[in-house]
Amino acid sequence: MATDPTREAQRLAALRSYDILDTPPEAEFDDMAQMAAQACGTAMAHINFIDADRQWIKAAVGHDEREMPLRYGFCIDTMEKRDLLILPDIAKEPGLGDNPLVAGPPHLRFYAGVPLTSPDGWIIGTLCVIDQVPHELDAQQIFILRALARTIMAQLEMRRSDKALRRSEARLRLALSAADQGDWELDLQTMELQASETCQGHFGQPPDQSFGYADLLASAHPDDCERMRSEVARAIAELADYDIEYRCIRPDGSERWIHLHGRPSFAEDGRPLNLVGISSDVTARRRTETALRASETRLSASEARHAFLLDLADRIRALTDPRAIMQVAVAAIGRHLNVSRTGYGRVQPDGRTIVSEVGYAHGVEPADDPPDIEAFGSLAIGRLRSGETVTASDILADYASVASSDPLIWQALAVRAFIAVPLVRDGDLIAVLYAADNEVRTWSGDDVTLVEDVAARTWDAVERAGAEAAMRDSAIRHRQILDSAIDYAIMAMNGDGVITEWNEGARRILGWDEAEMIGETTERFFTPEDRAKGLVEAEMRSAAGSGVGTDERWHLRKGGQRFWASGEMTPIRDETGRTIGFVKVLRDRTADELAREALDEVRQRQEIALDTSRVGFFDWNVERGVIEGDRRFAAFFGLDSSLVTTGLPLENFLDRIHPEDRASVTQDIDAAFSTLRDYAKEYRVGGDGNYRWLMERGRCYASAHGRPLRYAGTVIDVTEQKTTQLRLHESEERYRSLFESIDAGFCIIEMIFDDDGTPSDYRFLEVNPAFERHTGLTDAVGRRVREFAPAHEQHWFDTYGRVALTGESHRFENVAEALDGRWYDVYAFRSGDPDSRRVAVLFNDVSQRRRLELQLRRLNETLETQVAERTAERDRVWRNARDLLAVLDRSGIFRAVNPAWEATLGFRSDEILGKSFLDFLAPEDVERSRDAHAAATNESLSNFENRYRHVDGSFRTIAWQTSVEGDLVYAYGRDVTTERERQEQLAHAQEALRQSQKMEAVGQLTGGVAHDFNNLLTIIRSSVDFLRRPDLPDDRRKRYMDAVSDTVDRAAKLTGQLLAFARRQALKPEVFDVGARLGSVADMLDTVTGARIKVVTQLSSGPCFVRADLSQFETALVNMAVNARDAMDGEGTLTLRLDCSVAMPALRGHVGARGPFAAVSLHDTGSGISAQTLGRIFEPFFTTKEVGRGTGLGLSQVFGFAKQSGGDVAVASEPGQGTTFTLYLPEIEAPEENEPVRGDVADPAADGTGQRVLVVEDNIEVGQFATQILQDLGYDTVWAANAEEALDMLGTDGAGVDVVFSDVVMPGMGGLALAEELRRRLPNLPVVLASGYSHVLAQEGAHGFELLHKPYSAEQLSRILRRVSARGRRVNVG
Repeated sequence: MATDPTREAQRLAALRSYDILDTPPEAEFDDMAQMAAQACGTAMAHINFIDADRQWIKAAVGHDEREMPLRYGFCIDTMEKRDLLILPDIAKEPGLGDNPLVAGPPHLRFYAGVPLTSPDGWIIGTLCVIDQVPHELDAQQIFILRALARTIMAQLEMRRSDKALRRSEARLRLALSAADQGDWELDLQTMELQASETCQGHFGQPPDQSFGYADLLASAHPDDCERMRSEVARAIAELADYDIEYRCIRPDGSERWIHLHGRPSFAEDGRPLNLVGISSDVTARRRTETALRASETRLSASEARHAFLLDLADRIRALTDPRAIMQVAVAAIGRHLNVSRTGYGRVQPDGRTIVSEVGYAHGVEPADDPPDIEAFGSLAIGRLRSGETVTASDILADYASVASSDPLIWQALAVRAFIAVPLVRDGDLIAVLYAADNEVRTWSGDDVTLVEDVAARTWDAVERAGAEAAMRDSAIRHRQILDSAIDYAIMAMNGDGVITEWNEGARRILGWDEAEMIGETTERFFTPEDRAKGLVEAEMRSAAGSGVGTDERWHLRKGGQRFWASGEMTPIRDETGRTIGFVKVLRDRTADELAREALDEVRQRQEIALDTSRVGFFDWNVERGVIEGDRRFAAFFGLDSSLVTTGLPLENFLDRIHPEDRASVTQDIDAAFSTLRDYAKEYRVGGDGNYRWLMERGRCYASAHGRPLRYAGTVIDVTEQKTTQLRLHESEERYRSLFESIDAGFCIIEMIFDDDGTPSDYRFLEVNPAFERHTGLTDAVGRRVREFAPAHEQHWFDTYGRVALTGESHRFENVAEALDGRWYDVYAFRSGDPDSRRVAVLFNDVSQRRRLELQLRRLNETLETQVAERTAERDRVWRNARDLLAVLDRSGIFRAVNPAWEATLGFRSDEILGKSFLDFLAPEDVERSRDAHAAATNESLSNFENRYRHVDGSFRTIAWQTSVEGDLVYAYGRDVTTERERQEQLAHAQEALRQSQKMEAVGQLTGGVAHDFNNLLTIIRSSVDFLRRPDLPDDRRKRYMDAVSDTVDRAAKLTGQLLAFARRQALKPEVFDVGARLGSVADMLDTVTGARIKVVTQLSSGPCFVRADLSQFETALVNMAVNARDAMDGEGTLTLRLDCSVAMPALRGHVGARGPFAAVSLHDTGSGISAQTLGRIFEPFFTTKEVGRGTGLGLSQVFGFAKQSGGDVAVASEPGQGTTFTLYLPEIEAPEENEPVRGDVADPAADGTGQRVLVVEDNIEVGQFATQILQDLGYDTVWAANAEEALDMLGTDGAGVDVVFSDVVMPGMGGLALAEELRRRLPNLPVVLASGYSHVLAQEGAHGFELLHKPYSAEQLSRILRRVSARGRRVNVG
């Protein structure tokens, strides 16, 4: 297992903090391992902890191993996964088959382990279940395994907390002095501060005065306040400790250095809750550190001062009297500085008076005491109290800043100059070391530093000497404290366990005095059996290893008497952490142990009694929120008794209560708490359909203020009683249900006899709901039958009276004339005690049956006549039906046919019966008819048609309906031959109509084309005739030449519009921004529409890209704009609008599309279009304009362009309201980068000299014309009549050809296929295609080749050849 050494060391430290390794087995852990195995259904389970070089097993089920190497098992894999690891079949897991535990005993096949993770995230071990057979775990078993792992960690945490608490208590008992540290806690939600007295003292606050967070902030030095707040924010943000040293201003004005150290805690949702920490007054250390740094700096600059301080240190090192140390110091500094006066003055508690501790005088009279501190002046006093040295070179000159207002005080003391070094402790000025002279003197920095160093070093020695004296006094007090603890035997031992101290309590409890036990070991008071077990050494090992060793057992007194004692042993460690001794504390618990044993005996007897009566006890601690109970109480709820005895939340028990009872139990508990009344409740517990009934009784105990504290009581298993009650209730319910639900009438009657014993009446005691329906009597209970039927027949009374007297049941049928003549089927039997004379009567009203029987007898008399009539009626239907009726068996053989077969098909019945229906079918209908018959043998068939052969050889179409009964199929057929012939004639007529309409449309189109082309040809013919005249002037010749050229352009435009409408135009699609092009076209439309038409554009805010032929797009806009101009009669408003990312609606019967589409709308304010005209506006050559104002092809071009571009065009118009045309084009994503527009490259030469062109043209005239043009332009030409010939000419090297100029539409291989082949063979050879029309180009485009539209001019041909030649010998593909 490769891990980070640092992290592994931290993990091992976390493991050892629980003191669990090498501990004896414990029932709690054994139970949890057993629960894991039982819950998961495995033979083995264990709890192990991963040490540095082993797996140590704390508890195991199914095996006895207690330690394994790390390489064994799979727990290391669980640690590395850091989550539940399940190996359903280890043998199938790659790389695990050679594991020693798999390949050898115990031959494991299944493993599931969940890591044991500490609260700090360290994985210290695993809980795992294993088996020798494969397993799968369900969700509930996984949940239990995880829950047990959390329970194990909770147990470990509780153990660690308990041991830590005991160690803490022991250390507190052993602590002889406390550090001067205060504790505090800040609630980050309420900002409420709680501080100890020591903490308040650090800030100069009395313990009886409130000290809040605002006071804490107010006390901070202004220069440190923001730093203090920032440190708090940083600790919360980084989830780190809070640590700061800063200055505070006490109420008395003194300045102290405070060290605060705290740690934030957080809620589960990450909210900061509080800061908890300690405070220390570090003013002295800060001052000492400052002084020490300054001293060290000065020492390096002054060897003499350094030698002086070394000598002084040697002189005071051996001194133990604080006064002697101070005397040596002041005398040495007085002589070294050659001043008249030095000394130590201690500031009295009043803060004003200075009392001389020691002094030195030279040349002046000794002074009893220094002056009052007020003599230093307010400014100097503040500096001294803050720990700052005060100097004066001339008091008479400097008294305003450093002295009092009366300098005579200093004159009386013969002081003219001085150095005063304060000694401050805990923020209080406690002493002053001074050096004074009776002359004016300028003090050097070394002089001041020397006095400060002497003050710091000698005062440290003074405090050390005082501390040592205090320690001696403390040792005496410590011994007195130990001896005063007479209820505890306290003893100290060295590292070998030899006793070195023995207190008075040990003498009283154990009997030996200190002199007898010093030098002995604790074995002296251990029992022989415990000494034999090595418990003395084990206790010391446990204390040294884990920090505490427990001792609770029988011990020996001096006289040999045994007593029960409990105690602990804790280690004494030096500054390196090495154990150098032990402290052991014992307390006599004999009386408690004897009482416990007696109590256990009483409890045992109680347990036996409670087990017999199946009673469980519980105690609900409301404040803690847990319920504790005995093992019977736990068993009732199916919970682990070890968990219940320590307490579980209420939810654990509510979950075991039947869902139907849970709400009422919760409601009754709340009511008991609110009323403080006793509680009694029956409910069910258990699961999986196995429930038991419990009776719970309890009492609520409340505080004096009525707040519930405890709720205790008993639970009794009442399942058997409830089962008995339930069975009785079910029996009653069954009887009641039967009584109320049976259809038969039922009643219990009480017979009434005359004095002579003759039955004369009876009373109804009980009746069921059906009684009223069968008798018609209502509200009969309690009343006599004579009240309802005074003339009731006597035979009823006689029969019931005999049953009541004899007890013999009787069944009969009879009529009750008094009850509307109803007939009853009756069963009567005695009910109850004979003396009660009660009879139970079960009866049914059979009047209807009796009437039916009568009718049946009558019907039998006429049945034969009715059958004959019905048979004759059916035969008439069979014979007279005009439709085909037939009966067939499952194999398709006719079993019966009606006479209509002969009338319809000409076959007699004897020619049909016994034959298969397939024999009469048209051959092409046989297979599907056979399938239909197979289906008809299982289910009804409808609307199936086939053709049957007529006797004359013709065929008749029959429509069939069938039904099936048993093995026979009943078929009903209708002759629909005439109907189908009429339908076929109608279809032919409709097709002829469509063809006629197509021819009409073609005729209209042809007529329009012929009309326009005849007009154009007229211009060309007339112009050519004039051009043949030799005497034609040049200006007229030019005019006729221009007319011919313009007419050719108009003819090309006309064919382009026709192709656009037919969607056969060869488009050149490119990506462009519709908004940008629409703006450019709008500027151009001003010249098209004229000055009186206002053109308005409404564009979208962002770009809107489409892929279409830009030239055709602009032409479509111009065509729609021209139509709008003519509709507005030259005056109005034309609005161009662009909407992006819209859906295309359904148009002219075609479904719409979600898009996105770019919608370009042109709205005019013209006269509008009528509804009759609106449906024809896109037809070619359709126009409403007068002759000469339009061709009728403009909107046809718009329609064709939109369709061929993947869009459509919509039109909306109302007469007088204007018209709106909307062109929809598919919108695309913005291109990654826009390609620059390529212009024509510069001509390489003025003509085609030096260039060789291969012309491929199947039309001889066009080929000759094209060759002649190229030769006139200077090109060297070669002509091929088809593509195959061209390929042969070019060969593999191009045959010196520079450009190939090919027609597109040719026999055999077309021009586009030729260009593709040349691209493959000769990729650097340019190809130019020429076409007047090609469906291939219209559908697929030019595939990246240059395209020249016919008709073309010599200039256009020359331009395109120069362009492709300038690009070099390559195919233009873009």
